Amino acid sequence: MKHQRLLLEQCDPDQLLEVIDGTQFRHRVLPGGKLCAEVEKLCLDASVLQRGFYGMGILADGALPGGVITVGLITGKPADTVINGFCCLPLSIQLYCEGAGLTYRAAPKNSWVAYCVEREKVQAAALRLYGRPLPIPYRNTVNVESTEADGLRIAATVEALFALGAYPVPGKAVQTLVRQLEERLIYELACAINNRRHADCLREAKCVSRRRSLMRRAEDYLRANLTEPFNLKGFATAVGVSHRMLEHHFRKIYGVSPRLWFRCMKLNEIRAELQQLRGTGERISDIAMRWGFLHLGRFSEDYRRLFGECPQDTLRR
Repeated sequence: MKHQRLLLEQCDPDQLLEVIDGTQFRHRVLPGGKLCAEVEKLCLDASVLQRGFYGMGILADGALPGGVITVGLITGKPADTVINGFCCLPLSIQLYCEGAGLTYRAAPKNSWVAYCVEREKVQAAALRLYGRPLPIPYRNTVNVESTEADGLRIAATVEALFALGAYPVPGKAVQTLVRQLEERLIYELACAINNRRHADCLREAKCVSRRRSLMRRAEDYLRANLTEPFNLKGFATAVGVSHRMLEHHFRKIYGVSPRLWFRCMKLNEIRAELQQLRGTGERISDIAMRWGFLHLGRFSEDYRRLFGECPQDTLRR
């Protein structure tokens, strides 16, 4: 058993690259909140339990570990969390197949849990409980809206596991209790997943798949045109939907309008560039203009509002 805890004040998104063990997740900052994060990891006998808190609005994307399934739990208060196109309520559970892609967008002060475990270990518990395996996907993701009681039980067990894992020198008694709590966690997850709404979740997954396909086209278009002026009509035409539908999907998935998301993408790219150019002497004004910001005062204010510091501060740190 191994426990790690990382506290980040005024963090750079790159510091969260390996937030899930064995992965690389790109993090982009969205409006609102404070640029800080707290991440904990507990390595158990044959699984890894992780949790995180982000003070800022965030969009993270990457791929989860292969060889194990990942079970996610939304533990924070904000109801404004979207994962792989699913609008996830607090205490909802996400089931990811081995190596699943993940796009996570959440409002400020959001928190999550990720439990990476062998599929067979969870299914063995399900067979003991129900005599049949759970419908854990072999492709993509399924979101399960657990009952409040189930979600709170799981959250309490996770809290207890991290409390025990933080012992400076855990003895045999603590390690035995940790193993018992992990078995309890698997039992509680199996009970929550095996609810009658699972069929509804599978139907929702088909609708979400179409939404994600549209948003992938939208983001590909924006990436290819980041240095160009924003044009909503041209953007909607390129993606193949009306501008009203585009606005609707962006606000649902990203929590902001297409125009604001376009600006956030640019500012995140500029921040990454400033961090790489420390000490090179290149002027901030040149970088901003290259990314299409012609009004430097407005650029500095947008940058400070998003990251909590001026561009000059990023360059100096």
